[in-house]
Parts: sequence; C-alpha cells; structure tokens
Amino acid sequence: MDIPYSEIFSARPALHSYAAQVIEACLIREATDAVHPSSGLHATLLTKNSKHKAEWVDAGATTVPEVALILKTKQLLTWHYLTKIAA
Repeated sequence: MDIPYSEIFSARPALHSYAAQVIEACLIREATDAVHPSSGLHATLLTKNSKHKAEWVDAGATTVPEVALILKTKQLLTWHYLTKIAA
C-alpha cells in the first residue's frame, strides 16, 4: 500500500496494488462525503465548558439503525466490505 502501483514492475503485484489503492481512495471519498452535515453522520459535541457531556445514553435506540441506513446509501463500498468482513 505504501508503494504506488506505477512503481511496481511485476504485473500481478502491480495489479493487486492498483486495486487496493483505488479501493482505498473510494473508501476515503465515501467517508468524507458521509460526514458532511447534509448526510446525517455529522455530530457536534458540546464544548468543554458545558455542564452536559455526551454519553452513550444520548445515542438513542434508533441511532444504530439510522447509521446503518446512512452507510447503506452514502457509503456503498464501505457497507459492502463491512458486511463481507463481518460475515
């Protein structure tokens, strides 16, 4: 992953490296797009001076299903790999 695929001279390792680097770029782009405020995965925590700190109970019962739905629609490649790895 650290060596650009164009610098690898053997065909098979170069193709593997190319695929991995393209997928990495896609995953990063999906993640960047998903955390925009309009996508639904953007969260703002209160400042350090605030009396209330964010805790797990603040997440709510629907947080996981809502995040899963956002991942399925905004991060297609990420969702695919997560479900394949988890299975």
